[in-house]
Amino acid sequence: MKRIVWLAAVAGFSMIYFEMKGFHEIEAGWWLKIPGFFIIFGFLGCLLLLIVAKVLGRAGLLQDEDYYERS
Repeated sequence: MKRIVWLAAVAGFSMIYFEMKGFHEIEAGWWLKIPGFFIIFGFLGCLLLLIVAKVLGRAGLLQDEDYYERS
């Protein structure tokens, strides 16, 4: 198990390294000039999805275990 975790960590860090050192042939926008933009963008997108899911869950999507028995 420890070996799998280490391999996943090395693979993840190497992907981050190559993304930050990557060469973009076409400068399509200002965001390609920021190192690691897509890493940060993806991380913030995941955080946003988690926050929205929690808010929706607390707003009424989650019901008690005995919801159907009470009605």
